[in-house]
Amino acid sequence: MTTQGRLHKKITRLLGQLGWPRWLHHFGPKKYEVRQHLLVVLVWSSTTMGFRRAVALLRGLGFAVPTFTAVIKWLGRLPTWQRRRLLAATAGAAFVAVAAIDSTGFALRERSPHYARRIDGKQLRIPVKWTILISTRTRKILATRARMRPAHDVRDVDIVLDRCRAPVRKLVADKGYDSEKVHASCARRGIISIIPSRRGVHRGRYRHRMRDFFKPRVYHRRETVECTIGVVKRRGGGSVRCRKVRTVRAELDFRAIAHNLKVLLLNSTFSSRPSPA
Repeated sequence: MTTQGRLHKKITRLLGQLGWPRWLHHFGPKKYEVRQHLLVVLVWSSTTMGFRRAVALLRGLGFAVPTFTAVIKWLGRLPTWQRRRLLAATAGAAFVAVAAIDSTGFALRERSPHYARRIDGKQLRIPVKWTILISTRTRKILATRARMRPAHDVRDVDIVLDRCRAPVRKLVADKGYDSEKVHASCARRGIISIIPSRRGVHRGRYRHRMRDFFKPRVYHRRETVECTIGVVKRRGGGSVRCRKVRTVRAELDFRAIAHNLKVLLLNSTFSSRPSPA
């Protein structure tokens, strides 16, 4: 089976698991199905091209897809809970022994921060902060959180853990997440937090408990989340193309969904190869 066939099969299976309808709405003539809209969005989110070029590319390859304006409207009208269910379906609900959390920044596609620093002497503020939770074994993105206003990384930990459907045993993070609130939140969920303490910070009941379970070998698996962020940024770029908060969150969610589908396709490709004689 070709890669195109496997991709169509996985998209159809995911939509069937989520119970999504075949058509976008029940009004007017029905020409394109939901899976065809989703295919354009996945190609757009995993590359740096726009909707117009993504539609032209897929049509040039022989795919029947809607116009780019119809896909833009579909992306803006898609409910948030359906995007999260789609991300959870691609991530799976299997037990996660070690999960890693980290955040990164995305700039708006107006001008490069390096150009602004060279011309104005000032660095642009990173307007979008994206926090992700991944499984260090499968490298799948389990949950995400995007915000348009600057805030500390600790504020997004509870939200990301609540959105994760898979049970997590251990959570690793860098020193920026060292907070008694984070350790207490992990303890309430039955999660062992592996986070190094900041310099000069020694108090806290749950922080002392974390030090008893701290293992450097487990903590160094945190590098996997930084690698995943680098992969997502190399594919889709370090800036977002949308402007509104709703569409920016949709764009980043679909970047995570496209990454998980890429991992599934790679796993199925390598597992289907015949063993050497």
